[in-house]
Amino acid sequence: MNHPCKLIFENKDVLRCVEHALAAPEHSMTYGYEGEPVPALSWVKDDGIYVMSNGRPHDLDERHTGPSEKCHVCYAKGYDPRTGDVWDKCRDAVGGDDFSEIIELTDQMVSDIRAGSNLILKVTSSNFEILTARYPAPNERLDVDELVEGLRAAGLTPIVLDGEG
Repeated sequence: MNHPCKLIFENKDVLRCVEHALAAPEHSMTYGYEGEPVPALSWVKDDGIYVMSNGRPHDLDERHTGPSEKCHVCYAKGYDPRTGDVWDKCRDAVGGDDFSEIIELTDQMVSDIRAGSNLILKVTSSNFEILTARYPAPNERLDVDELVEGLRAAGLTPIVLDGEG
């Protein structure tokens, strides 16, 4: 495994998973989960790396026309098997074994995703960290002052170039 690895689940797809999990009347949890079933995302590595709602009934993907029902999933950016062979890349990112892990939805996570943030998983060989971050859209201007302030608040020293000669 190559670590650390950052998996980005884009807002436009992950928001649907979050809203479905919150609205669903029942929830399924992964094997070994201890506690009451709660709205969550299932983080899965099998054919690609993705998250999906744990809500029941399932959020079926209307784009799938095969003989069996398929749930809506949000693939991590660059780990979607529909775009090519990603098996080696998935193995390098999170290992060779298939898995499913529950990510409980916190109020802050839901608020951030509803406000346009992406879901980000920072993965190391021993654990993972759940983050949300909003990146500017292609037609949106990045607020440099806000970025510099955020870097300073994180204890980092930004180097700002003024763009002149």
